[in-house]
Amino acid sequence: MPDRCVKCNAPADGRRLTRNLSWHPPAWYLVILAGLLVYVIAALVVRHTARIQIGMCEKHSNQRRKRIAVGWLLGLGSIALMIVAGSQAYIPEALTWLWPVALAMFVASLVIAVIVSRLAVPARIDKHYVWLKNIHADFLDSLPPLGMPAHPVNTHLPVPSLEGGAAR
Repeated sequence: MPDRCVKCNAPADGRRLTRNLSWHPPAWYLVILAGLLVYVIAALVVRHTARIQIGMCEKHSNQRRKRIAVGWLLGLGSIALMIVAGSQAYIPEALTWLWPVALAMFVASLVIAVIVSRLAVPARIDKHYVWLKNIHADFLDSLPPLGMPAHPVNTHLPVPSLEGGAAR
């Protein structure tokens, strides 16, 4: 992919992030009804994977770093609060609010880790192509159409991945 930010199409100046993506058809989520372990095994068997490199400008790189740091701080802070709240012998009744706050902080850290910090989200992966979500429209519009020798991509078609497939 070109050396431009996938979030805003600004020059990435060599800042690249290698991402290992995996995806399976959404219908496989129904297997969760049979049990979480059954779903995990099925998802590992049927998943498609790809490795891509995406460019990031300084602004989005710093923004991502800050979000990851906030996620870690919330997670570690929630664990510290849980430890304090768990030592009930030392907690007066006035501090019973620690458990809900610790739980909220832990959930917030997971949301930041799983959702907010993601850059390129696979919409579909097959043997040759990767379709990506959360990519800036100007970035996609600036790419040549599929079949062109440089970077076979446009807003409607996939681009090559590092594993010989393509990413979009």
